[in-house]
Amino acid sequence: MAQRMAMRGWLCGIVALSVAALAPSHLFAADPREIDVAITKAKKYLYDQQNGGIWEKEFDKHGDQVTGQTALVVHALLSGGESYKDDRLAQAIEYLKKTPTTGVYALSMRCQVWADLPQTADVRAIMAKDARALVNGIDKDPKGGTVGFYPYNLGEKNYSLSRAHYAVIGVWAAAQAGVEVPTTYWQLVEKSWIDQQDGNGGWSYYGAKSKNKNAGDYPVTPGMTADGIVALYVAQDYLHADEAITPRGNIKNPHIDKAMQWLIENFKLVADDKKFTRDYPHATLYAIERVGAASGLKYFNDIDWYEIGAERFLRNQKQNGSWSGDGAGFDVAGTSMALIFLARAMSVELAKDNIQVNAVSPGPVMTEYNQERMARHPDLHRERVAYTPIGRFGEPDEIADSIVWLASEAPAFVQGTNLVVDGGYTAH
Repeated sequence: MAQRMAMRGWLCGIVALSVAALAPSHLFAADPREIDVAITKAKKYLYDQQNGGIWEKEFDKHGDQVTGQTALVVHALLSGGESYKDDRLAQAIEYLKKTPTTGVYALSMRCQVWADLPQTADVRAIMAKDARALVNGIDKDPKGGTVGFYPYNLGEKNYSLSRAHYAVIGVWAAAQAGVEVPTTYWQLVEKSWIDQQDGNGGWSYYGAKSKNKNAGDYPVTPGMTADGIVALYVAQDYLHADEAITPRGNIKNPHIDKAMQWLIENFKLVADDKKFTRDYPHATLYAIERVGAASGLKYFNDIDWYEIGAERFLRNQKQNGSWSGDGAGFDVAGTSMALIFLARAMSVELAKDNIQVNAVSPGPVMTEYNQERMARHPDLHRERVAYTPIGRFGEPDEIADSIVWLASEAPAFVQGTNLVVDGGYTAH
């Protein structure tokens, strides 16, 4: 399995430079300008669909997902470089703040919007509320056959792995923004996804051990397998990241390795426009992008997932800037997922225009969040300090100085690097 680009994990509340990793040679067959045009057209299409300041839709077969599509579009537009101060987005954000929901898909997308915004007191309070709803809503009944998963709406008993995936990435977004998530939650996520993994390494909509009478009609697919990989990578970050910085070396996870192997062997299904059973290409590529974000992988072995996904989106964009969604009436959702993918992948291409793209990976930093956390957990504080040769946590200003240096003219020959600023933590 391809090596991870950089260690991820327990570092919460850090100051970081958010940039994409670079692939070393050939990337997109499409010119970056074509991607930029596609993004511009997609954003125009989405704005044209706004009605009364929002983008709501009834989801007859997916529970009550009020606020869900609006949150998805807002997240996509923010990912595409739009400003939260734009009056059109400001209206939608205000609607999200005022409108409650119990929909799992909706709560997931809302958490990602909150994480995109400046972390004001009201945003943090709403994000914490939505994240807690998802954390508390995970099924914990070991007798029900759905333990570790989610229904369409919190409190119900129907479930699928797809709903669980969206819940996990919503909680993940909130956790990255500083919302504290209990370790027991990540333990339950990890165990449940491992338990439902198919013998071939992939995942299906209901899982390998499902008691659902229709489970046999749902094969293992690239999209669901990507969902499972994301869930395990995220759980690993919060449960096992320290294993990568001890003398034991890189984290070994046979469940992720087996799933990645299945995805690699079946990636032609992702690249090809030919339909197959339970094929949802937009949701699949959105999940593939999340795999890249969760794992840090630039390639899946020799597969350039950026290139393949971008080429597929570019050749299928309609004249009005939209993409046909995964089903009738889902063009807004499909276009939003395409925009998220293309906007993030676009940063990979900037080096071709002589734009430097580098990253900063901080070690333990004494942010406000970590000050509070270490005060509650003094043993953890002593452990982190003991592993840091400098003998202390870093300060936010020290990380900022590194970012300023990378952004200056001084490192003119530095490209595609990951600058580790950790007081010797990873070298211990």
